[in-house]
Amino acid sequence: MTQTPTAKIKPRKKTKTKRKPSPKSTTLRRVLLGMGIAAAAVTAILVALHFAPLLIALLAVLGLCAAVAVFRRLTSMNPMPTIPT
Repeated sequence: MTQTPTAKIKPRKKTKTKRKPSPKSTTLRRVLLGMGIAAAAVTAILVALHFAPLLIALLAVLGLCAAVAVFRRLTSMNPMPTIPT
């Protein structure tokens, strides 16, 4: 029994033709993208306004802590010794 060599058959590559999107679909995409960005901006502003009192209180507490830290540092500094003349 002898085997005859068989040629390997390569499958044909499917060529996809790139379709150019219609002008209406690109316009729709742009409009939807713009609306999404606008909605995100409005949501961010509304959330910031909702939490504004909390943020102001947090900044006040941080400012008070900084003032206390500066006061402690100033009161704990040893005065420089004076040289008797």
